[in-house]
Amino acid sequence: MYHQFMRRDSEIPRCPFCREPFNRPPAAQSKREGDFFKWTCSCRAVGIFDSTGSNLGEALMEGLVLASGDDWDKALGLEENKDYQIKHLEGYSPLEHRVRGGRFTYKSGRGAFIFIKLL
Repeated sequence: MYHQFMRRDSEIPRCPFCREPFNRPPAAQSKREGDFFKWTCSCRAVGIFDSTGSNLGEALMEGLVLASGDDWDKALGLEENKDYQIKHLEGYSPLEHRVRGGRFTYKSGRGAFIFIKLL
């Protein structure tokens, strides 16, 4: 019974585009703006974890650049919903490396995971 409850309450973190699981981000030595864990999925989506949850603009830009093959000019010319999609992974707990049913969102200050996929 307990095991079934845990499955519903806590999930393995997965890419929101293709559902592939991903590894735990390395522990940041300090929670500073600009400390991002970047992950590229086999479906070509890029995941960016902002440990502070307060610098999503910079995280988004770094993700777009990574998705564009480190081409800043291409990244700056992309338009959302035309050239790429964004999905948030809400309820992610970096300490547990689990997704907790929306218990905390990207605005909670506990970190934010955003995923970008070029179309």
